Amino acid sequence: MRSFRVILSLAAAVMAVCTAPANATFVLGTGNVGNLGDNVIVNNCVGNTLGPATTVSGCLNTSHTTLVDVSTTNAAGLTANGGQARFDHAGVTLLDNFTINFADPSLGFSGIVFNINSLNGSPSTVAFTVNAVDSDGNAEAAQLFNGALGNGNNFFNLTSADGEVATSVTVLSSLINIEDIRQIRIAEEDVPECNPTTQNCGGGGPGIPEPATLFLLGSAMLGYGALRRRRHQRS
Repeated sequence: MRSFRVILSLAAAVMAVCTAPANATFVLGTGNVGNLGDNVIVNNCVGNTLGPATTVSGCLNTSHTTLVDVSTTNAAGLTANGGQARFDHAGVTLLDNFTINFADPSLGFSGIVFNINSLNGSPSTVAFTVNAVDSDGNAEAAQLFNGALGNGNNFFNLTSADGEVATSVTVLSSLINIEDIRQIRIAEEDVPECNPTTQNCGGGGPGIPEPATLFLLGSAMLGYGALRRRRHQRS
């Protein structure tokens, strides 16, 4: 029985190593990154929504047909204003959350920077959730960062360390105190497509065991069976 437990432990360890999801590699920083990607603008965009609405949009300065959506779950919604885009809270209700992503789901970003303006510079804690895919197009587990809003400019930037492409970033404040999101710059990337015939496209959860892993597990079980038979014959 002890041998069986050892074999099962070894097999489980092999399975865990071979099926563990890849780690997300975006990095959160503070401060403006002036040379990162393109400005998001509102004027001269083709087909963008200005609001008030829960989803409004701007576009890239270098491509007026490449739309960037900014959305919120707050019922009052947003309005898109300014030249270099400023996405303001609509009505009298401030925001506690917003999400940035390209309108085209085949596009993502390897880097993004934005400035959050809070009411009268009111401080709050903020959580950043980044959804991304790896260089093979496999969805990563969502990556979570923590930050804080304070007085003055609240510039945050997210950059990829090894070629990951983010499909969206969501910001959630502990208070309903966000007045607007502005000065967005994005480094545009194509989202890699995962080929299910040659790759494991199972997403951020545990992957499908590889044939070699199954072989090792099967061999361990067969070895245990042979050991049991020999012990039975001796007795």
